[in-house]
Amino acid sequence: MFRSLVTVSLIFTLCFSAQAAVVLDFDADTEGFVLNSGSSVTQDAFNGGSLRITTDGGDDAAAAQLNFAAASAIGMELAQAQSSGGTISFDVFVVADDQVGGPGFYQSAAILQSDSNGAAEPGTFSRENEFLSVPSAGSQSFETITYQIVNAANGSPEANNSDGNLHYQGTASGGKIFLGINNSSGYSSATIYVDNFTITAVPEPSSFALLGFAGLGFVVRRRRK
Repeated sequence: MFRSLVTVSLIFTLCFSAQAAVVLDFDADTEGFVLNSGSSVTQDAFNGGSLRITTDGGDDAAAAQLNFAAASAIGMELAQAQSSGGTISFDVFVVADDQVGGPGFYQSAAILQSDSNGAAEPGTFSRENEFLSVPSAGSQSFETITYQIVNAANGSPEANNSDGNLHYQGTASGGKIFLGINNSSGYSSATIYVDNFTITAVPEPSSFALLGFAGLGFVVRRRRK
């Protein structure tokens, strides 16, 4: 009985490991994001905890900056995603009364960068923009944005487009994640709230193979009893 319980625990552990992701919920702080450009980057109580980014009008794609080491949870999840595929997703809220100016286009921006570590590791830079709807006065809009993580080693990284892919090739120096706003110069101040920033790598096939063997061992043990 004890061995069966241990085996079941192992199966659940492997299931959890195979589906793990890095989630920044901003419930207590900015999760390491700091002001790089624009007006302010702060933790806000909006939506139970979120990252509030305020910029001036125009292109301010790199307003909020997060540095990560290659050996950090983010760095390792991105390395796995580079190898087997994965996604970066986050929720974006736009509150009409927070915006000053307009009309015109209004976009969120995300940049994924790996820092250069010499000629052998030149680093990569990839940017994506996403059009957001600006709600009418007194209301707010919401959407979840998802980008595929593409191995930049399989082709040239795309630096500034909207194809739904963030190209990445990790280096020993780690990298940076930027979040910001790109809009028409008609806005003198723009604010978005970001929540549930999530990096999810597709598990390696070997993880599922190990899980399968663990499950088979449990079945065999049950049949022998």
